[in-house]
Amino acid sequence: MDCEEVLHSGHNKSGVYTIWPRSRMTDDRPLEVFCDMDTDGGGWT
Repeated sequence: MDCEEVLHSGHNKSGVYTIWPRSRMTDDRPLEVFCDMDTDGGGWT
């Protein structure tokens, strides 16, 4: 899950969200990131 998927799941306010990036670098562990839901339609990390 990334910020774009968070946006499409109904969360449309910018803020800190827990995402589960698909990456070997994170060993598929969740990360807390700031998601920008305002710029250019939202869904940005």
